[in-house]
Amino acid sequence: MCQMISVNPVGVVPDFIFFCDAAASWVSPKSDLHEMLQKILSGFKTQVGEENWRRFVDQFPPQLAERLTTMYDI
Repeated sequence: MCQMISVNPVGVVPDFIFFCDAAASWVSPKSDLHEMLQKILSGFKTQVGEENWRRFVDQFPPQLAERLTTMYDI
């Protein structure tokens, strides 16, 4: 899934919340997977801009937003 998103990041936009949920569901991903997930999340945040990212994350359940912030420093 991460490879597909790397090749076509626009393709995940309509379902990005599900990707975020999947990324947050890992308890302790291996370092290479963690790095790839963090890169995708950070890249998406950078691409949409801080304000749009905040609006997007504000729609998440609080636990999801907290977990993404804690796990991936976004």
